[in-house]
Amino acid sequence: MAEEALRREIREELHLDLGPLEAITPVEHDYGFGRNRLLPFLGRCAERPKLQLVEHIDARWIVPADFATLEWAPADVPILGEIAAVLRGV
Repeated sequence: MAEEALRREIREELHLDLGPLEAITPVEHDYGFGRNRLLPFLGRCAERPKLQLVEHIDARWIVPADFATLEWAPADVPILGEIAAVLRGV
């Protein structure tokens, strides 16, 4: 169900059909005004697909070494760490 919702949102907002996805560790974060639960997935592609932005004004592809150059929501930080570890082969 979560994977289907992600696929639908990415298709609607970026005009991109995702290939195989792997669920990674869910994250719960308390922002003080409420708890947020993220159900992240990791996908891989042989080539960078061309994105068609519908709901967003900017998008870019970055490598884990560049994660720290952007500002992230606190709930995103553990997900970025897991992505970096997977890509390092840990």
